[in-house]
Amino acid sequence: MSKLDLTDLHILDELEKTGSISRTADAVRLSQPSVSARLVNLRRYFKEPLFVRTSHGMRPTPMAGNAVAAARQALRTLEQAVTLEDKFDPLLSQRTFRLCMTDVGQIAILPALLKWLKPNAPELSIDVVGPRGEVERMLEVGEADVAIGVRLKRQKGIVGQLIFQERFACLASKDHPRIGSSITKQEFLREAHVVPRILSSSMGSWMMDQTLSLQKVPRRIALRVPSLLGLAQIVANTDLLAVVPSHIAQVFANDSHVRALKLPLNVPTYEVSQYWHRRYHRDAGHRWLRSTILALFATGPSIDRQAAGKEARQRTAR
Repeated sequence: MSKLDLTDLHILDELEKTGSISRTADAVRLSQPSVSARLVNLRRYFKEPLFVRTSHGMRPTPMAGNAVAAARQALRTLEQAVTLEDKFDPLLSQRTFRLCMTDVGQIAILPALLKWLKPNAPELSIDVVGPRGEVERMLEVGEADVAIGVRLKRQKGIVGQLIFQERFACLASKDHPRIGSSITKQEFLREAHVVPRILSSSMGSWMMDQTLSLQKVPRRIALRVPSLLGLAQIVANTDLLAVVPSHIAQVFANDSHVRALKLPLNVPTYEVSQYWHRRYHRDAGHRWLRSTILALFATGPSIDRQAAGKEARQRTAR
């Protein structure tokens, strides 16, 4: 025998405690002959009798005493590692979680998440990374713990969970000379639009463009911009319209001089999900993070934070 395994460590531990091969066999769930055979191999490994028969049962030699102490320490260390892995206290944790998000997620989800974390996980840190190359690889190698609201291939090892259904809304300036508190399809198609390129490849935008194409009513695009940065200011200070996810529209409407209007088109909703790799599926902290995100945003980023916080705590306590 060239090396020891966990069963050998348990045999050393139990035999020193019980002094009986039969009771040791019961404790480690092996037959008595199997325990006797392993004891022979242990004696060969240590080049020592280890245990000798006495009137009080099998008693350890001095070397066996040292081996048993080392075995118990190893078993205790392993047990502590498993116990720590299964426990996570957000109030005390200083762990850093890496979230992969697009600009959309950073605007619609991140502020509400951080607001909830401040009193509930005060020492915890969030590191936001953008989709760099294949998000699947980022999740697999640990460059991101969770990816939210991104499109990826559901390859082997990737787990996905629906958070909420998203729809699109229309943005217009509050001072728009032709658009008021609502917009008709004719008005929508007559006006010029600004389009963020960050949305042009999204599933929701693709469905919207397909809907317009099937109806043979293409939008009149006057401006394309690389991101959502400055979009609200552009809309607020021009007559241009913009189509963005409804929760982004609401954030902009709350913070800028724009209106969020119901889109006057029958465009299907699309799914916003969170993804992670199976390597981290059972990690206690990882489970807490995913449960928190689900509880906070299960009906969309604008749900009641007090109720969501209670639900998040209930989920993570299970």
